[in-house]
This record gives sequence, C-alpha cells and structure tokens, in this order.
Amino acid sequence: VARTLEAFTDVIPSSDFADGANATDRFVLRIGTSASAEAAITEVELTAIAPNPSTGAARVSFALPEAGTARVTVYDVRGRSVATLVDGPLSAGRHEATLDSGSLAAGVYVVRLEAGGAVVTRQAVVVR
Repeated sequence: VARTLEAFTDVIPSSDFADGANATDRFVLRIGTSASAEAAITEVELTAIAPNPSTGAARVSFALPEAGTARVTVYDVRGRSVATLVDGPLSAGRHEATLDSGSLAAGVYVVRLEAGGAVVTRQAVVVR
C-alpha cells in the first residue's frame, strides 16, 4: 500500500523566539513513507544476527515475501546441524528467531534460511 508524503511549510515570526532575535525562519517538515514496510519485501532475506559476535542469546531476523514453509538451521564449521530455530509454515513478512549460543562452543557457525526455493546464509560468531 503506497503512502504519499505530506509536506508542511510554516513561518516562525521573530516574536516567537525566546531571545527576541530579529529573524524569520521558514522550514519544511516531510512526514510519511513511500510504501509500507511489508510491500518492500521482494525476496527471501536473512537480514541480521544480533549481537554478532554473541555470548548468549542472539536475534536472527529474516523476511519472507510470501507465506510458506521456512527453515532456519545453524551449522558448525564441519557442516553438522547444531540447531534448528524455525521449521514450519510462516506468514509473509518480517520474523525473528532466537539462537541460544550459550549451549554452543566458541567458534564460527553458519545460519541458513531456506524458504520459497531460496537459500540464504550468514555467519554467526560465538565467543566466550
């Protein structure tokens, strides 16, 4: 759903200034967005892992352009699956899952999102 930008122009007379300055300022304030956030999702996105590096819980943010089955899996450097964060149907839009890195050894991991025939990966680092 597209939204239009609204513009407001106003003049501040010098009598409105607390210090009594002899000036008149003109300003323009624009409010709004060009499109809703959900309409902006055009592809499967693994947008962020935060904090990264992590010592405890990390937020895994991702987006789906359409409803469907999604799977978010965490792999160690040897390619072994060490955690499944999401595995099932989700609506279109932005989503979050939690990676509990407290149960993982320090090191580098790959977070893999599979949805709608797409595969997206990001690295996650666990430190102690």
